[in-house]
Amino acid sequence: MRGNTGFTLIELTITLVVLGILTTFAVTQYAGYMIEARRADAIKSMTRVLSQQELFYANNGSAYTSIVGDLGYDIVAGNNSRTLSEDQYYEIELSGCGAGIAECVSLTATPAAASPQVRDYYCTSMTVDSRGRMDETHNSSKVTPAPGFSCWK
Repeated sequence: MRGNTGFTLIELTITLVVLGILTTFAVTQYAGYMIEARRADAIKSMTRVLSQQELFYANNGSAYTSIVGDLGYDIVAGNNSRTLSEDQYYEIELSGCGAGIAECVSLTATPAAASPQVRDYYCTSMTVDSRGRMDETHNSSKVTPAPGFSCWK
């Protein structure tokens, strides 16, 4: 007589449950890493727009512009001061800082409405200005960043 050579239904069920739990953790971690990686789109795009602003400043009588079309970018939803980031995960908005747009320009990146970045509660906006100041905001009702956390890393 031969012994049992298969798996029982309980063994198969336990295996599938364990695989399901492991898959859930893996997908959740992957989604978090993707959100974090897409922040580079905002940083890269703001760097390019700020570089274009410096060229505009040098070529046009020492003044910045609040119109993205002056820098060669498309506008978003009829707003002359907004454009989309290169990969379209963020909207970049131009504004004046301190004394106004003529002397200092500020760029703020916020997740685009249809972007998966709207779930990035750690970095709800990132701001940089022509004087090199960087800032960020967090959704404090959903997350509390660890000490030393930065959207710019």
